[in-house]
Amino acid sequence: MKDLSAGDLDRRSARLAAAYDPERFARESATVTKLVHDHLERAADRDRPVWPATEPDELYERWPDPESAPPAEAHELLAEVLADSTSQHHPGFIGQQLSAPPPVVGPVAMVSAILNNSVAIYEGAPVATVLERRVVSWMARKIGYGEGAGGALTSGGTLGALTALLAMRQAKSSGDAWRDGLAGGERLTVFVSDQAHYCNGRACAVLGLGERAVIPVPTDRTFRMRLESLRELQRKALDEGRRPVAVVANAGSTATGSHDDLFALADFCGEHGLWLHVDAAHGGGALVSSRYASLLRGIERADSVVWDAHKMLLMPNLCTGILVREARHLSVAFRQDAAYLLAEGEAPWYQPAARNFETTKPAMALPLYVVLRTLGAGYVADCVDYAYDLARAFAREIEERDDFELLVEPESNIVCFRRRGPDDLQVALREGVNRRGRFFIMKTMLRGAVWLRVVLMNPATRIGDLRDLLAELADNEP
Repeated sequence: MKDLSAGDLDRRSARLAAAYDPERFARESATVTKLVHDHLERAADRDRPVWPATEPDELYERWPDPESAPPAEAHELLAEVLADSTSQHHPGFIGQQLSAPPPVVGPVAMVSAILNNSVAIYEGAPVATVLERRVVSWMARKIGYGEGAGGALTSGGTLGALTALLAMRQAKSSGDAWRDGLAGGERLTVFVSDQAHYCNGRACAVLGLGERAVIPVPTDRTFRMRLESLRELQRKALDEGRRPVAVVANAGSTATGSHDDLFALADFCGEHGLWLHVDAAHGGGALVSSRYASLLRGIERADSVVWDAHKMLLMPNLCTGILVREARHLSVAFRQDAAYLLAEGEAPWYQPAARNFETTKPAMALPLYVVLRTLGAGYVADCVDYAYDLARAFAREIEERDDFELLVEPESNIVCFRRRGPDDLQVALREGVNRRGRFFIMKTMLRGAVWLRVVLMNPATRIGDLRDLLAELADNEP
C-alpha cells in the first residue's frame, strides 16, 4: 500500500478537524442548554409523568441502529433522549437511591468530558488529581479520620466494597495474598449483616475467599446487627477451624436505611483483631449534617469506609469514596510493578492509579468540589437534613392512617410501608402507581412480606406530594 504524501495527510486532517469546530460546538451547546432548561421546567410540573412508561421492545425499535440510521444533529438526538428518559428531578421520583443533581454540575460535566483527562497520574490530569486528594481528604475528615488516613474515588459502591475488602484481605491473610494468593488453603471468614448489600458477598467471591466465607449475622426488629448473634457466630467459626478476619457493618442499609451500632462493633473488632468495614454508601451523607451525624457514631474507628457521593451528596453517577484509616493499606493492596505508569516503591499521593482498580478514570472529584465551592457544604447538609426530616414526617402520615402500616421508624430517608392487605396487593399497587406516572416507587421483600419503599432524595419533593401518594394508593384498586 502506497504511503500518502504530506499534502494528502494535511487535507485529511482538515476534513476530520471540522468535527472539532468551536463555533459548531457553541451553536450545539446553546441549543442543548435550552433543552435541559426546558427539561428542568417540565420536571417541576407535578402534573407531568415521572417517566414515559414505554415498553422495552417498543423503545428499542424507536432507537435505530446507529450505523444504518440517517444522520442527525446532536441536539435532535438529545431532545429525544430527554423525552424518553425517567426524570429524577421530578418531585414524584422517590423510588431509587439516585440523586437529582443541581444544575451546576451540567457545565462541570461538559468541561470534564471535553478535557477527558484520565485520573491515573498527575501529568495526565493535574487539576483532577489534586481535586481528588482534596475531596478524599474532606471525606476522611468528615468520617473523623486522622492525618494518616487515605483513600481514592472509584466508580460505585460495588467497586468500592471490592477495593476495601481487597485491602482487608492483604492486611489479614497470612503472607502476601496480592502476590502469592491465599496461602495454605486458609479459610477466612467475613461477617456481614443479613441486610448487607449483595456487593459485599460478591467481592468476597471475587477475591477468592468464596461465598461460603461470608456469614450473615441476624438483625433485630429495627434491622440492626445483633451483637450477641455475632459473638455466637464468631465462636462457631473458630470451632469449625475458620479464621474470622472482618465485619461488614451498615451505615444506612439498602432496604431500610438502618444503622448498625458502629461503636459496639468497633469494640468487638478490636477485641478479636478483626477488620471493621462500614458500608456507608448511602448513609455516609449524614456525616455532613450536624443533626444526623450521630447516626454514624463510631465510624471513625472503622478500618475502611465506602461512601457514595452520588447519593446524598447530590452528585451525578458515579462518585464513590473508598476511605481507609491507614493510607498504607491501599498502597500495599495494589503494589505492582508498572514502570510505564507508576513510580517504583510506594506511590506518591499524586498517582491515584496505585490505590484503586481503575486507571482510565474520569474527574469524579470535579463536580463535588465545584458544588462545595459554589453552593457550599452547608447547602448539602441542608439537603440531607430536609430528606431525613421529610422521611420522619411521612412516617407520621402513615401511622395516622388505619389503612397503612409502617415497617420501622426511618433512621434516614428511606421509608418502608404497605397498605394493609396481602403481598400481591402491594405488587399490584406499585405497578399501578408507576404506570399512571405521577410517582415512581419501589418495593422490597423483608421478613417474608412485600413492602412498598420510597427514598426521598429530591429537595423538590414535599409532604403534600407524599400525602397525594398515600391517597392514590388508597383510592385505586388493582
